[in-house]
Amino acid sequence: RDAESLLDQVDATLTKMKVAASSRQALTDLRKEITAQKEKFEAFQQAKSVLDSKPDDPDANFTVGRWLVTEERQWKLALPHLAKSSNSKPWQAAAVLELTPDAEAVKVGNAWWELAESEGEPAKRELLLHAGKWYEQALPNLTTLSKKLIDQRLTVIAALPKPEAKAASSRKSQSGTSN
Repeated sequence: RDAESLLDQVDATLTKMKVAASSRQALTDLRKEITAQKEKFEAFQQAKSVLDSKPDDPDANFTVGRWLVTEERQWKLALPHLAKSSNSKPWQAAAVLELTPDAEAVKVGNAWWELAESEGEPAKRELLLHAGKWYEQALPNLTTLSKKLIDQRLTVIAALPKPEAKAASSRKSQSGTSN
């Protein structure tokens, strides 16, 4: 709500300054992004409430699990929810596989990698980064052929922007604009 209020103030100021609407496109885009994030957060909160009374609800578990992965990077908390999310078979299958004792690291990594290929951002990045953790675990035990594929995938993953770096650059840009 604070972000929306701030955007309204900026928009009003730009209107008073007679800045052309076409020049305010970034503001419009930011408003859409904030609205979408707010809707996702409200769905997450509602799903958490549903789980209080129906802990096995597949839709609520999927919503909570996906939020925990994509927005909070809380994989350990997310996996049990995703494993109960029968409404999304690929997410559920990957989570169940990961929660299986003695699961093969490459198979777990592959499950998350394949799921990432069908997802958009920010889920895609988080899924690939998570697959990378499993691949790195598997490296010492791989044959030459499978090691080559995993090395290629780890190269793709290494090129992804890291969440911490994104947050740090965001803080820098925020502090730079507030001076």
